[in-house]
Amino acid sequence: MQNVPDMTPSPGKFVIPACQTSFGHGYPGRRYIQVAQGFGENATIYSICEPDYTPALNHVIDLIAKQLRTVCLPRPLVRDASGKVACDVLWALPKPENRSSPETPVDCNERPFLSTPAADQPHVSQSGGKICRVTQIAAVGGQLASGDGWYYDNFSDDLKRSCSETTPQRVAFTPTAKPPTGVTVKLQCLNEQQHVANTTQDAIPDARNQIASIGTSCELSPGETGTDPDSLCTVHLANGGVDQSLFCNPQTNTCARSCQGASDCPPAWTCDKRPQVLAATMSAKHPQGSAICVNPTCGL
Repeated sequence: MQNVPDMTPSPGKFVIPACQTSFGHGYPGRRYIQVAQGFGENATIYSICEPDYTPALNHVIDLIAKQLRTVCLPRPLVRDASGKVACDVLWALPKPENRSSPETPVDCNERPFLSTPAADQPHVSQSGGKICRVTQIAAVGGQLASGDGWYYDNFSDDLKRSCSETTPQRVAFTPTAKPPTGVTVKLQCLNEQQHVANTTQDAIPDARNQIASIGTSCELSPGETGTDPDSLCTVHLANGGVDQSLFCNPQTNTCARSCQGASDCPPAWTCDKRPQVLAATMSAKHPQGSAICVNPTCGL
């Protein structure tokens, strides 16, 4: 890449080519390199004299993929008591003969945070590559548990820089688990929360600008430490009163309606009194647990 004057045939008029092929001469592109260097880590430099541009294009793809790894979500998800959401992140891997980079896995056992999907999920993509389930990392109170994999992010400082105000939540990956080139990422939320709209006529929004109903999130954000989760399920009335028939289910972090029988529940719903439900809803206010209204079409 040195500009060396060619003293023959016209002194001072040309520089010696960096390379010469059947397609022509390649001269040192020093200004191009200076411009690329100005972009820092977002640029790549590759010699025009190389016989194969595949490595250069692969590096360009890697740089683009790096900017697209953040998946911002249009609506919030709800963490359960363990700090996880009811979703799976799957990687669709390329077939071995289509591997674009040595860093791209073609089998689930090539990464410790990948595993084979559940039996009722597909194991091979339409392109013929293997499908792998990515380990989900729990996050409680804005603190991420140890390990490698993906996590539901609605708390980090980087989230504010990466996602807009209309999509303030995302799927994020720990540093060593970021999807490499050639991997297709899929988000599957397998267990939607049961929800029914609140039909209370004189209800007014609370501090979160929401009217609590069955299925409303009562997960505490990092700034709400010390807040009683049941208060997030309280329905405020226009006359200054409150409706406290809902409480925060500590297992799902969603508002649930306690019940003695089906007559306490919305139309077509039933009162679930099973022992496992009582055990899951135990709390300081419900030391024996509480039966809850459920939609029987979702299964019991």
